[in-house]
Amino acid sequence: MSFEYFRVFPRVFEVGRSAELRLRALYEQRSFGEYIKSGRLYLEVISDGGILSSGRVAKWGEYESAGELKYNAEDDSVSVDVCFSGEGEYTYRLMYEPTGGRPQMILKFAVYALETDLFALRPYRGDLHVHTSYSECGRRDEDPKFVAAWSCHAGLDFIVITDHQQMEPSLIARDFINQFGIDYQVFPGEEVHQLAEKQPTLVCKNRFLPPNHFVNFGGSQGVAKYMNDHFEEFQDELRQRVEALPASVSEDLRILQAGADWMIDKIHEFGGLAIFAHPFWHSESRTNLPKPLREYILKQGKYDAMEVVGIGDGKQSREDIQVCVNWWMTESIARGKMIPLVGNTDSHACREQMNRRATIVFAKDGSFESLASGIKSGRSVAGTFNPGEGPVLYGDYRLVEFSYFLTREFYPEHDAVMALVGSALMDYLRGGCDADAVKAVGANRLGRLFAEYWAK
Repeated sequence: MSFEYFRVFPRVFEVGRSAELRLRALYEQRSFGEYIKSGRLYLEVISDGGILSSGRVAKWGEYESAGELKYNAEDDSVSVDVCFSGEGEYTYRLMYEPTGGRPQMILKFAVYALETDLFALRPYRGDLHVHTSYSECGRRDEDPKFVAAWSCHAGLDFIVITDHQQMEPSLIARDFINQFGIDYQVFPGEEVHQLAEKQPTLVCKNRFLPPNHFVNFGGSQGVAKYMNDHFEEFQDELRQRVEALPASVSEDLRILQAGADWMIDKIHEFGGLAIFAHPFWHSESRTNLPKPLREYILKQGKYDAMEVVGIGDGKQSREDIQVCVNWWMTESIARGKMIPLVGNTDSHACREQMNRRATIVFAKDGSFESLASGIKSGRSVAGTFNPGEGPVLYGDYRLVEFSYFLTREFYPEHDAVMALVGSALMDYLRGGCDADAVKAVGANRLGRLFAEYWAK
């Protein structure tokens, strides 16, 4: 993050690789040259692992020398050569000792060292479950373009618009954003449900069997539209699947079980990522997903990721999230491996909800292929980011630990950058600027930020 008087870069390093850590003074009144004239500057460090470079256990509050500090008068900066031996966070303090006086700390900051596999990736924060005015339960004044622009302004790198039974709204938003050539992205998506009968239209008509909710992230076409357009074929396939299930289970439950399998299979057939949405969502004082159906979907294991952080901010919603997280943990332990997870808002009012829950995906780049691979491979962290509260993150321990560092150190500056891009998008929607102005603000902004934070 930016400090009031100094700039520190880079902030993320590769374990075992030599690099330069640089500190630059931003204002004349804090000139490093002036400090050096009247005393000496030195840099100290301590690993959050609690071990000094000698191998000795650090005492409480004990720092050690970070190496020789070099001064560059050309840009009024100081630097030190670093090479980290282990992954984790390292805390530095820049000390000033005036001639004949006592040492005083003028800056404290942290950096992070990563093993090569994780260092090669970048964090992309997004929301894979977002509704617009095209959903019957969405706000009428939040059309796809508005939601796309606002989500960027809120600090996300990507979203998946997932209106009920419709992929078209996500394509409208995607095409709107793609014209600007900026890092921020919108991907095709929909929230798929099981139809009980053929519908004359799927637009703003939430007529479906309630329990089954799956997010189709990035599929080449809409599963709901295909189900409706080929309804008789769907019914035939459903009937065959129902007959193959144990007769000891009630027919209405077997229809839902077979429908869940069919929808996930279709998402995969169309090249999408299938997300098991809000398994423990309660509505009207009851669970929205019958327990036997939830257990069946889990046992089949066809989905690609579980939405452990999902809809709502109220007391019941927070309870649902905690129950789901514990279910996810228990089942992951039972399987002997982590079930891939995501965190989303399931937003129906983006101005109040966007970026209060999100997923951080560690991927080679921001493409669908890289993000989908990252999620399926377990390289994602689900989190809540409620105002006035500290972030709460879930996922692989190694990724969670790094994500807390990012949330504290990287994302405040990241969010300020994305807010500028989002403001330009909003201005464009209001007719206040043209596409070239948006491009000028947003071109490679995220890429440049990554380049500054990650050591070369």
